[in-house]
Amino acid sequence: MVPGLLQTGGSARAVMSTVRRRQTPEEIDQLVKLRMQRQEVLRRPGPLELWIILDESVLRRMAGSSKVMREQLDYLYEASQWPNVTLQVLAFGSGLHPGLGGSFAIIEFPERFDPDVVYTEGVTGQAYIEERDREVKARAEAFDLLRAAALPPGDSALLIRAISEGAEEST
Repeated sequence: MVPGLLQTGGSARAVMSTVRRRQTPEEIDQLVKLRMQRQEVLRRPGPLELWIILDESVLRRMAGSSKVMREQLDYLYEASQWPNVTLQVLAFGSGLHPGLGGSFAIIEFPERFDPDVVYTEGVTGQAYIEERDREVKARAEAFDLLRAAALPPGDSALLIRAISEGAEEST
């Protein structure tokens, strides 16, 4: 999935409506609103720095209508141009990779004494794993391998743009 910090409102609504099927439309609307508010950390002065690696399947899997999908792809392209966002795509041609075990995020803090934390999310809930756990080191190594296997940021942006333009042509 596209991480919440880079989802459009339409994409977030489509994903949440699918994943959180027991929640009412009003509850989904509230969750989408909160997700959009959280995205301000990317646009405020001294913004959060974000490095995202997306599998190409994320860009090609229809999430919502074709209009919602096109808006999401265009937003990803736009975000890839921001100085505080690095976006790479792990193309299908990359083959098998260490991210196949599931998505994760590594949260690094500016203070040296604050340990890095890994965040994972799945059907059964979410988990935070702190630095003293060897799982954090394993995920950091996996992230380095993913960065090396993924397309460079400029090529990734071009692929996102090409997929978006292809989505426009198919509608």
